[in-house]
Amino acid sequence: MYKVVIAEDEKMIRKGLVMIVDQLVTDFTVIGEADNGERALELLAHDCPDVLLTDIRMPKRDGLSLIREARNYYPHVKIVIVSGHEEFAYAQQAIQHGVSRYLLKPIDRTEVVLAFDEIKRGLVEPEQEDHENHLIQQVDSYIKTHIDQDITLQAVAKLVHLHPTYFSQWFKNETGQNFSTYVTQKRLERAETLLHQTNLRVYEVARMSGYQSEKHFMKLFKKEKRCTPTQFRQRALL
Repeated sequence: MYKVVIAEDEKMIRKGLVMIVDQLVTDFTVIGEADNGERALELLAHDCPDVLLTDIRMPKRDGLSLIREARNYYPHVKIVIVSGHEEFAYAQQAIQHGVSRYLLKPIDRTEVVLAFDEIKRGLVEPEQEDHENHLIQQVDSYIKTHIDQDITLQAVAKLVHLHPTYFSQWFKNETGQNFSTYVTQKRLERAETLLHQTNLRVYEVARMSGYQSEKHFMKLFKKEKRCTPTQFRQRALL
C-alpha cells in the first residue's frame, strides 16, 4: 500500500478526503492527518509517505511553503494540492514546484480518484523498471559466473522465475538481442580478454569461454571478429 498524508485545516474537508482515499482509492492508505503546515512537515519526516495531499492556504505554514520544503527534502513524494477558484494564482506557483495534480474546491470525489490513479501509474513504472533492471543484473551475473559452462535459456528463465517463452520475448525487448546472441557476445568478450591478457593456447581460451570445440570457436570468432583468434592476439600486441 502506498502511504498518504493529508494536510487541510478545515476538519470537514480533511475527513472527507480521508474517507475518499481510504474507501474509494485502491492501493493507497492515509497514515497521517495535519491541520497546519508545520504538522504536515513533521509527518513527512516521521512517516515517509508516498503522497502529500495539501491545501494551499493553512495556518502556521501555507501550502506553498510546505511544498517547497517537501520538494527540497523529500523529492520522491508526489504532491496533490487542493485550492479554491480564487487561489488559482497560488496553484500556478505550486505547479512550478512539480506538483502532480491540483484539485478545486468543492472536492469532486471522482477527480480525487482520477488523480490518485495517475499518481499510481507514476509510482508503479519506476518500480517495474527497478525490478527489470534487477532481473537483467541477475542474468548478467549468472552468465559471467557460468561463462565456461553450458548456458541454456531454460536455466536462466528458471533463475528469474519466468516461463522460458515469456523470458525469451522479455529479454529481447529489454536488450534488443536474442538470448543466444547475447550469450555468444559475452563469450566472445571473454575470449578477447583472455587472448589479450594471457598466453593461453587457443583451445584453452575456447574452453574457458564456453566452447568445447576449438574448431567451432575459431569459426565463430572469425565470423564475428573478421580475424582468427591468433590474428586478434597479434594485433593486440602491436
